[in-house]
Amino acid sequence: MKIKVSFLLVLMFGLVACSGADRTYQGPGSRWTVVIQGENFTMREFETSSSTEPRLVIQGTTTLNETNRFRSFTVTSAEGENGPETSDTAFGLELEGTALFVIPFGSSTPLVMTGAGACPNGSFAANWVVTKPRLDDGDFDEENFNGDGVGTAVYTPGDRNTENFLVRSAGIVDGVLQAAEEGQPFRPSEDEEDENPGFSMSNCNAGLLSVAVAGEEEGEDEIFDMYFTSTGNIVVKFPESENSSDQIIFGIPRAASPITAANLEGTYSVLVYQGGAAADLSLATLEPGVLSFDDSGDGSLRLLTDIEENTAAAEDLGALNDLTVTDDNEAALPNGTLRFTLAGGDLVEGQISCSLNPAATPRAIACYGFTGTAPNREPITILGHSR
Repeated sequence: MKIKVSFLLVLMFGLVACSGADRTYQGPGSRWTVVIQGENFTMREFETSSSTEPRLVIQGTTTLNETNRFRSFTVTSAEGENGPETSDTAFGLELEGTALFVIPFGSSTPLVMTGAGACPNGSFAANWVVTKPRLDDGDFDEENFNGDGVGTAVYTPGDRNTENFLVRSAGIVDGVLQAAEEGQPFRPSEDEEDENPGFSMSNCNAGLLSVAVAGEEEGEDEIFDMYFTSTGNIVVKFPESENSSDQIIFGIPRAASPITAANLEGTYSVLVYQGGAAADLSLATLEPGVLSFDDSGDGSLRLLTDIEENTAAAEDLGALNDLTVTDDNEAALPNGTLRFTLAGGDLVEGQISCSLNPAATPRAIACYGFTGTAPNREPITILGHSR
C-alpha cells in the first residue's frame, strides 16, 4: 500500500495547559490564523502560506461552555471575501495552546489548527486519521477504507544523511490493522549545493516550513506547507494533484504503552464529520456530539441538538463495540490505537479506528472509519477531547 501525496495533514502531539493566556493558532485552509484574547477573537484567512495580507478578517467575542467545553465564536465584524454576517456564530473545541477544531462559518469541512509558535527541537511520533477524504476525479477512492484511512507519522532529527519525516498509512487486512511497507518520506537534499534544500527542520521559521518536492511535470515543484510547534504539533498541507483533491489527516501522540479500556473510560466532546466522500461536499455534515465510554471499552455516540444547553439527541447515532487494542509492533499500528465495530442507531454497521493518548489532560481522541458495505460505504470522522 502506498500513501498518496495529495492530501492535507493535521497532527497533534502533546497538550499544553495555558488557561487564561492569549493563544494563537494557525493551519491550512488556504491559511488560517486565530487569536484568542480573553473574550475576544480574530480570525484571518490568507490566500497562501506566504501571503502577508489577509483576504478575510473576522472579529468577535468568544465564550467557553463550562459544561461541555465547546467554545462559541460570535461575529461582530467581517471585512474581505465571502465573510460571515454580523451575529453569526461558529462553534469549536480548543485544546488550549495546542489545537483548535472549528465548525467554520458556511462550511461543512472541519477547520483544524495547531498552536502557533516555535519549531520542534526533537523527535516525535503520532498516529493519524483522515478528517477529509480524498476525491480522485470527483469520486471517493475506496483505498481510503483499506489503505489511507489511518496511519503513523515519525520525525527523526539528524544530519543531511539521516534526518527524516516519514508518513505511512495502514490498512485493515482480514480484520487486522497492518502498516504500509512504504510511505511518504521527506528528507534533505542529497546535494548541499542544491537550490532546493528539501526537508530540513533547520529551515523552519516561527513554526512554518515550506518544502518543495519535484512534481510529475519536469521543472514544476509541489509545495508542502508544514506548521510546527515546539511541543511537536504539526499541520502539513499536501498540494492537490491534477486529478485529485486534497485530503486532511489529523494525529495525536503515540502512547508510551498499550492502552486499556480503563484509559478510554469517560465522556468526550467531539465533532462528527460525515459525507465527506461526496463529490458535492455541500452534502456533507459536520455536527457537535458527545462520545461516552464505560470501563469495558463500549461506547455510544450522540449528536448535540443544542450546544449552549448541552442537549443531546434522544437516540444514539451509533455504538462502538468489540474493542481491539493494538500493541507496539511492526504488524499493526503502534500503541494508542483502538478498533471498534460501529453500528446501531442511524449507522449501518462498519468499522472505526481511533487513537488516544491517555497521558494528556484532557485526553484527545481522533477516530476514522466507515459505515455500510462496498460500494455504498460512507466515511465518518470523530475529533475531540475528554471533558
